[in-house]
Amino acid sequence: MSDDWYKRDVRKAIAGMACLTPEERGCYNTLIDHQYLMNRALHDDDRYLAGLMNCDVRVWRRIRQQLIAKGRIQVTCDGRIEDIRASYELASRQAQRSQRVASGQLGGISSGESRKNNGLGEACASTPLNQIRGDKSRVDKKRRDKIRVEEIRDDFSSEFDEFWNWYPRKKGKGAARTSFLKTLSKTEVVAGARRFAIECRGKDEQYIPHPATWINQERWLDTPEKTVDDRARDEWSEVLEARDGDDRRETSGRIVGKVIPMLSKQDKN
Repeated sequence: MSDDWYKRDVRKAIAGMACLTPEERGCYNTLIDHQYLMNRALHDDDRYLAGLMNCDVRVWRRIRQQLIAKGRIQVTCDGRIEDIRASYELASRQAQRSQRVASGQLGGISSGESRKNNGLGEACASTPLNQIRGDKSRVDKKRRDKIRVEEIRDDFSSEFDEFWNWYPRKKGKGAARTSFLKTLSKTEVVAGARRFAIECRGKDEQYIPHPATWINQERWLDTPEKTVDDRARDEWSEVLEARDGDDRRETSGRIVGKVIPMLSKQDKN
């Protein structure tokens, strides 16, 4: 199912695109719109994306490199191109949907078991035959629970594989899988691991927690660390919020003087 609308923080959008040219802004916004429409990151195919942008393939390749260099988009390990914030929002929506569906299923199963037990147990609760049936029912329930656990593990194997591919430290895969299967918002955990992998670039591995520890502590809910681009965006927000008159001109000059060197440093990196 596609998402035909999404929230847009106008102030943050203006600040975040302050370093983009009009041409880059057009392609960047078009990419985000199609990512929400398709409910997933787009295939990184130059001809396909150039068609979406209504431009020549060579023009799109140039703009693509510029947007990647400025940190607006990234290419995933499975060959897709995305805006990180849009992917995180889509993952959160999917996690909420999955949680509602799971809650509904559990409620229905619990209600059905309750009605079944009330209907069968009252008439001959003390008979030996009923005790045998009860023992058999408990054995069957344990068997069903075991099968259900295996089915759940199979259902979410692809999500865990994606989490494992993204997480920056490959230690304790079995413990990580067990912790991952216990979470309700698996899609959100994967999105958090992708964001965490970006934050850990250049960091010594010994300071990165084991994946099971990271999941058990619900670290995917942590506030993302600010990158150079995030700090530049905050500085631009200050410009937009400054008062009119001399105070605004003075503040704008001071902030712009801090933002431009930060963006220049990022482009060199």
